[in-house]
Amino acid sequence: MQQPVTVTFLGIAHSEWLEADIRKRAAKLDSCCRDIISCHVVVDLPHRHHEKGNPFSLRITVTIRGEEIAVKREGLRRELRVVLRDAFDVVRRRLRDDEDRRRPTAGSSPCVSRTVQMLDVNSRPN
Repeated sequence: MQQPVTVTFLGIAHSEWLEADIRKRAAKLDSCCRDIISCHVVVDLPHRHHEKGNPFSLRITVTIRGEEIAVKREGLRRELRVVLRDAFDVVRRRLRDDEDRRRPTAGSSPCVSRTVQMLDVNSRPN
């Protein structure tokens, strides 16, 4: 990664273990795709409604070569690790899909030219 991972906590107290887990998972993304420029993760507790189980949202934005891959997941605070794992899995899958899309397939390179030799079916060698 060209820039360090940024982790932002909004409406929720800073958590050392959560930040360490996020940074570890972001480092694994770098091994999946070397073209990552930046990764920004936001952990947000948008509403403090305890009736619905204290929901939070997690946003991951990864920038690669002029494109952004953004994933947003929501869940209950007690399911934080599961939601974090699933969100990073989606980002990893999208990075691999992007690399597959950008990778030239066999025979599609504009630098490769083929010479086709036409044979006359009616003429026979002597």
